[in-house]
Amino acid sequence: MRQRTSPELQKAIADSRKIHQHIASIFGGLSLAEPRIYTTLGFCSTALEHQIAIANLIEWGFDTSTQSLLRCLLEAAYRGLWTQVVATESQLDAIRAGAHHFGNKIQPLIKDVDAKLGFNGELAIPDSMIGLLNGFVHTGIEQLGKQYDPDGSIQPSYTLEQMWVTVAVAATHVSIMASVICAKLRLHESMVLISGMLEDSFPQLQQ
Repeated sequence: MRQRTSPELQKAIADSRKIHQHIASIFGGLSLAEPRIYTTLGFCSTALEHQIAIANLIEWGFDTSTQSLLRCLLEAAYRGLWTQVVATESQLDAIRAGAHHFGNKIQPLIKDVDAKLGFNGELAIPDSMIGLLNGFVHTGIEQLGKQYDPDGSIQPSYTLEQMWVTVAVAATHVSIMASVICAKLRLHESMVLISGMLEDSFPQLQQ
């Protein structure tokens, strides 16, 4: 269990779990014949697992690992969204056959999805943030620098605010993905409920 925490961080973790539980209850056990939504749900399942893992790891105090998982979560979410709303039929067939190469950069996927869904740039993630997360995934200088506290002792030095943002960003992107899937499945009540839960839990990121 983590040694330093705050009411705000604990609430964020609890809210993220509630969102995860609700989304998992909607999609769990679904078996759909339509290839596009079926493939998208596979990406969503991956993102959901990363979301709950991030919440658990932060509660347990394993902050470093959460930064790597956040990058993986974003990758799963946007590959799934791109598959659902952007990919052509031939691209979908290639994805399902394991022959489509998404590339190493997430930004083109985000740009395509943002344009297709009409977010007007709201989904954009700064290049600096993506570079930072890449550094955490590959144990770059960003991750190395967080292994020392201000007095030079070797221990992770992430702030509680950074952990709150990590939980919130994970829950937000999973919720966006789940809402798009619900819209495609015409589960409008579930889509509205997910959006409401997200707004209530993390209003700072929804403005």
